[in-house]
Amino acid sequence: MKRISYTKVTPKQVDDMLLEHIIRGDRGDGIPNILSPDNTFVAGERQKVINSKKIKAWLDDRDLLLEDDTAKRGWYRNKMLIDLNSVPDDLEKEILKTFDNTKIATKQTMLNFLIKNRLASLVEVADEF
Repeated sequence: MKRISYTKVTPKQVDDMLLEHIIRGDRGDGIPNILSPDNTFVAGERQKVINSKKIKAWLDDRDLLLEDDTAKRGWYRNKMLIDLNSVPDDLEKEILKTFDNTKIATKQTMLNFLIKNRLASLVEVADEF
């Protein structure tokens, strides 16, 4: 993904970045690219290759994504998992309720946690948390 200045991001650039993220998946979250099977990472398999030329074509004409059944299925899977606009309303309300009801830890609690878990380098900068 190419770097862009976040002070001059257009809505089209935001849409393209989200679309590319959905296409490529998110290895850190265990989401394979749209051409790879659901269990790619669990099975220890390699993802199917998606080159920049194909991504550009999909960005230019999003209908091309839906012409291939494998890409279409992967698209809907990844959109549901990556695009936060796809979070069901009831789940969104539960997430916000949990967030609002979470107590913020005190600095002393944080310091005790760092000491207990032997995170000496973080203890030195605990006042920055």
